[in-house]
Amino acid sequence: MMAYFQTEEQAMGGLARLRWSLHPESGMAVETRCIRNATLLDCCLGMPRGKRETKGGQRAIRRALWVLREKGVHRVAAAPELEGALLETGLQPTQETPLWRACSGQAALALLAKRGLWPEQTWLCLKTPRVDRDVLRCARLLARRVRYLTVRAPVGGEALAEELYEEYGIALQQSVPPEYSQLCLCLAGDPDEEGIIPLDGRADGGLLALAPEWAREQKPAGLADTLYGALLLQSGLLRPEEIRVVAPKTTLDTAGEGPYND
Repeated sequence: MMAYFQTEEQAMGGLARLRWSLHPESGMAVETRCIRNATLLDCCLGMPRGKRETKGGQRAIRRALWVLREKGVHRVAAAPELEGALLETGLQPTQETPLWRACSGQAALALLAKRGLWPEQTWLCLKTPRVDRDVLRCARLLARRVRYLTVRAPVGGEALAEELYEEYGIALQQSVPPEYSQLCLCLAGDPDEEGIIPLDGRADGGLLALAPEWAREQKPAGLADTLYGALLLQSGLLRPEEIRVVAPKTTLDTAGEGPYND
């Protein structure tokens, strides 16, 4: 079971404030949503104004999270400042980093679209410490779309280069004709050298990772699209291939045959 948890400050006084002080979890509104074979709880904890940052407010948040754990919730999407409270109550917070690694191929294509570059006229260099299944998924997707592709990886890089040559006819490129656009992208953490763009949503002004339309129909109103996609992916309800990554003001179709969609 999953949950989206948020807090909302409200005007409370008299008996209502006293009742909240005694049983703060009673002020939590819960809406149930069904996504495939899983349940998503949309939870909002009401709190008196000015109470959220106090010790009593933080204690109330932890009590409400304990209630969710007792209900069977195992993963929670919440604001970053609530991550400490989630860990204290034994709940797994949702993070966007695994989503960006799993969908790095779609992110690379979205970044090309934002910059107005055609994949067939672009050389991409992917920089990563080691080749894992996320890197393989990214490289295989891009190998069918871009003109040149190089992977810089101390661990597993040579084997991947051989696969790219045998399966896709892409030879390891030391230099690229000047008429082709060139981008060097980082698949793991912050780049450690100038000129490398991280594929983590911060790249070139931000990217959005969208769940399929059927899943977005059940998305809580306050939950960000990318965090929602990460929640479904890490809960096993979506495959990375189902996530659509877009850049603001572009209509890139990362699942289609062509680089752009009208």
